Amino acid sequence: MELSVFTVKLFVLFIPGLISFIIIDNLTIHKATKQIHWFIYSIILSFISYFIFILGQYLVSIVIPFYQFDIKSSFFYQLLAVNDINLSYSDVLISSIIAVIIGGLVSRLIANNSFFKFCYKKRLTSRHGYADTLSYMFELYPFKYITIKDWRKRLVIIGELVAMSEVTDVRNEIVLQECSVYDLDSYSLLYNVPVFYLSMNFDDITIEIMNGEI
Repeated sequence: MELSVFTVKLFVLFIPGLISFIIIDNLTIHKATKQIHWFIYSIILSFISYFIFILGQYLVSIVIPFYQFDIKSSFFYQLLAVNDINLSYSDVLISSIIAVIIGGLVSRLIANNSFFKFCYKKRLTSRHGYADTLSYMFELYPFKYITIKDWRKRLVIIGELVAMSEVTDVRNEIVLQECSVYDLDSYSLLYNVPVFYLSMNFDDITIEIMNGEI
């Protein structure tokens, strides 16, 4: 089946947004993205990339008198207005570079949870914006040590949190360092270990924040 010129131009138009969204999708922790969201976000990010590119050209034309800029000659404008044009690969390339920068900045905002913090502060939402409540708890309360009580194995593990599985991971995993392991019934010290890896079912444990004392 032969692709129409319009279909090809649409694909080219969405390349910057697709690049930007791929970066955001891979650098941030979140639940699985639906296919319709891939499409919508790619469109939005593409338009933002082209808008910044055109705005940059306009500002340069103001600062540099001999730099001529006409929005009607831009690839983005022609792409929307005309059915038969020569593709400007330089415009797509520059917009794609802008999209990479946008992807990095948006990923940083999501990692810092800045948008949700602002909206929560202004009472625009009651959502915390984190991938799960456990991540929100660790962010909300300052701590040095955490205590894990394994009710099935009857153990208490105290240590500094090093890493925790993401919401999309297959297993629930936690890595601690400078750990002390106690018997849950008698609270007697069993042993100390520099690093402790734990793969478990969250139904069998509780996680507490503490200052390192039982």
